[in-house]
Amino acid sequence: MTTEIEQWEKDISGQEIKALQALMRRIDDAKKKPDPKDLAELRRALIKHPEFCASLGNQAEHVRRRLILELFKLDPIGNEVLHAELENMRAAMGYKEAPALEKVIIDQIVNAYIFHYAQENRYAGAMGADSLSLEQAKFWEYRLTVSQKRLLRAIEMLARVRKLTGTGPGALQINIAAAGQQLNLAK
Repeated sequence: MTTEIEQWEKDISGQEIKALQALMRRIDDAKKKPDPKDLAELRRALIKHPEFCASLGNQAEHVRRRLILELFKLDPIGNEVLHAELENMRAAMGYKEAPALEKVIIDQIVNAYIFHYAQENRYAGAMGADSLSLEQAKFWEYRLTVSQKRLLRAIEMLARVRKLTGTGPGALQINIAAAGQQLNLAK
């Protein structure tokens, strides 16, 4: 499976990559006071190659990696399994071909999924200790309810957007025009 950055590296020349990496190192080395010319050059490069900007600046991806790292600090196999599962989930929702708005919602679904099941895992651990007070149980039930609502709202939003735009897996629209009349069919 090719990552977005690996795909980006295939699409542009090695010289451009090296120049961009050197530029980012210069900016990073001067964190408190980077040269405005370097920042302007970086902005131009990112505008020229938006796929790289999306890879580096995808906040949903940063959150997802942080959640996974938090869940599987000491379990590299579990970490990789979850990464693969989430990539498969994104693919099943048609992430690669999705319009930008749908990609945002798909990312929200995936992150809400991780967060919800992390909460369920923690709740199960707390229940297993048999030391939950009634207040603690209420707290965990509330957290689970909220995370589940967040997940379901994101799923519902994707369904609504796809219904309104006619996009997504299984979307079909047929327009037939003959003799001044038009027939529109949508699935």
